[in-house]
Amino acid sequence: MKGKIDVEVRLNINAFTQEKRVSMFAKVKVLNSAFDGTSYGEIEVKPKHEISFSTANYLAMATGKKFDLRAKCPMVVLTNREAEFIKGVRTDGTEYYAVLVNLAEKDKEPMMRMFYLKYMDAKSVKEFGSLYEFTTDTRDIEALDTPEITEE
Repeated sequence: MKGKIDVEVRLNINAFTQEKRVSMFAKVKVLNSAFDGTSYGEIEVKPKHEISFSTANYLAMATGKKFDLRAKCPMVVLTNREAEFIKGVRTDGTEYYAVLVNLAEKDKEPMMRMFYLKYMDAKSVKEFGSLYEFTTDTRDIEALDTPEITEE
């Protein structure tokens, strides 16, 4: 099923070398009334492939946001990104849940990233439900992840 999702893009800056490392988390909302109004009803799902700092910086600028490098954990939230909520079966027969997210703005060149739910996260979605239904998909989803564009 298609829907919208928020993605947090966080910077980890090494205090000594000032090297910047990027980590992303798609925020999947779980439907559990006990968590209404809190962030506990959200699952943070990591992508299979992280993005580079230059790509994170581009995404921030494209949305009119910037990283506050003075913050303890500089972060930008990409809101309402187009996403597909996918349920599938691996070649070994095990089931997986994943979210395919277009990180780019709607009218820009697609920048796709696949976020796979861990076992307990998928179990939470199965047991409590989520904002969007995970639907069965038979495509080769590994091929849908957009590679990082690099220039040499």
